[in-house]
Order: sequence, then C-alpha cells, then structure tokens
Amino acid sequence: VTPLPHNGCRPPKRRRV
Repeated sequence: VTPLPHNGCRPPKRRRV
C-alpha cells in the first residue's frame, strides 16, 4: 500500500501492509 497523503493534521505515515 502506498503511503497515505498529508492529512493536514498529521504527517504522512508509511503503512506496510
């Protein structure tokens, strides 16, 4: 899964699934 885009509140976190 590609890393989530910037939410604005939280920085992008890389999720390895």
